[in-house]
Amino acid sequence: MTTEDIGSPEVMAKLWDQYVCQPSKADGRVLPDGQQAVALAQDDIVKAGFKANTQQAVDNNLFGAPAFTTEDGDMYWGNDRLAEALMHVQDASAPKTGFCGIGKQANL
Repeated sequence: MTTEDIGSPEVMAKLWDQYVCQPSKADGRVLPDGQQAVALAQDDIVKAGFKANTQQAVDNNLFGAPAFTTEDGDMYWGNDRLAEALMHVQDASAPKTGFCGIGKQANL
């Protein structure tokens, strides 16, 4: 068993290429490669966005990832609750937007 530092740029780039880029290519999407993604993540504007999104999550009492809250205050977190969150927002009386991940507003 080998261990790698997932905080290192090299390991992050490798993981991005394996788990993000390869699946996206199969779907016909074009995303930056691992080295480009790491460089973007180190950009000051992107870092400021990460910090703002994290603060927004803290302010909304979110924990776990992914996390979803609805306008009526229901919170769902974890991939195993995604189906329930989607059923909630598909209900005609439920709001049609939710808080996805950390700091990303999504139309569901």
